[in-house]
Amino acid sequence: MEHCHVTNAKGVCVCVSGSASAVTAKMCKVDQGAAGGVLFEKGARGYLSESDICGCRQFGVLVTSAAEPVISACQIHDGTAEGIIFQEANGLVSDCDIFKNGGVGICITQGSDPRVEQASVSGKSSM
Repeated sequence: MEHCHVTNAKGVCVCVSGSASAVTAKMCKVDQGAAGGVLFEKGARGYLSESDICGCRQFGVLVTSAAEPVISACQIHDGTAEGIIFQEANGLVSDCDIFKNGGVGICITQGSDPRVEQASVSGKSSM
């Protein structure tokens, strides 16, 4: 996926599921997902880079169930809940700006061990 715009999904805008699944999404805009922006689950891998994830409800990016993506140079903002959530998953967050979300910027739960490098995480939104 390159230069794509995924918007107004009733569920999650983009879902990458399964250990045989991988995606490379570059310079995309993902917004207004009712359930969330981008979901990596069930061992999925992939690259999300130089993308704008904004205005999503339950999460900007959710990494769960042994998924392990690389999220780099993205802006994740203006969501009503968390920016990025790791649940029993790993991965890399590098050079991202995470701001103005209703919940925490990056939530790392038990069983997760992501690397976070050169990320800027700031302020909740006023929602």
